[in-house]
Amino acid sequence: MVAVSLPQLLAETTHYTYQDYSNNKAWEGIGTEPTPPSSPSVLMINPFIALDYNKVSISDDQHKSSFSFNDTIDFGYPYHLFNFKIMEEQITKISILWEGSSWSFISSEFGVETFIWNATNSNWEVLGNYSSSIDEDVNITISYTTQPDNYIDPDNNLYILVYAQYGDGDSNSDLFTDFVKVSVTEGETNSISGTVNDSNNHPIEGAIVIAYNTTTNTVGMATTSADGSYRIDDLPEGYYNIMVSKTGYETENRVNVQVNENEPIIEDFILETPPKEPTTDYWVFIIIILVLVIIIMFLIYSYRKFTKQK
Repeated sequence: MVAVSLPQLLAETTHYTYQDYSNNKAWEGIGTEPTPPSSPSVLMINPFIALDYNKVSISDDQHKSSFSFNDTIDFGYPYHLFNFKIMEEQITKISILWEGSSWSFISSEFGVETFIWNATNSNWEVLGNYSSSIDEDVNITISYTTQPDNYIDPDNNLYILVYAQYGDGDSNSDLFTDFVKVSVTEGETNSISGTVNDSNNHPIEGAIVIAYNTTTNTVGMATTSADGSYRIDDLPEGYYNIMVSKTGYETENRVNVQVNENEPIIEDFILETPPKEPTTDYWVFIIIILVLVIIIMFLIYSYRKFTKQK
């Protein structure tokens, strides 16, 4: 068997919006629980119409609104479900932008939570959330560079869910979407990636990895996932100092790591646990031993003195 390597693609980004809704679909509805149900299909109730798609196609303060009305049937959590058909294959990065707001008629509170469907694990993951007492549009943005294919199902679907959040869902509320966009990068970008493990080669989750360009002062940052992996994309060419830190471990530094155009750099790290400082109990034990030694020496001295006097 002969191993065949695929040609390395130069980085190219495609932006998906609802200016084209022939393949990209959306739905609205009222959720009955504060957390979304276990599948996107459950939420595909009321599809957007052409006017709705036009309102969310660009960032122009034209909003698609969804209400929960003043009756027992429709009380709950307004939501918007967005579906994008992703056609790229060698995906290295997915970025999501949602712009909009939501509010409660009774409590005058504003809050929303956004999710992305993890098609591999069959669960919703939180993209971001906000709550406020001010009625204003907010932007929620996030990028995925670790296993981005996890968020695309076998039929090339990617799902974004926006959920209005107010207490126990027992008040009239409204959800507004102004704009939503998914950007997909195919091929390699200037990146630094790798793993962070402990001295026993176990992955460390939640370690902070910071790459600092010593010439341009560019800073890239990532957090390691459950398997200890990280990836920092879109780094300008140049030399970087990398610092990896995690509470309970010694910080690891690496200097002058060179990043070239469209060339992924692999940097793996091992974090050592710091030597343990003597505890309070340790010092108490030492003091007791010293006191006992002094007492014993005093008793020996007193005995000898008493014996000589005889």
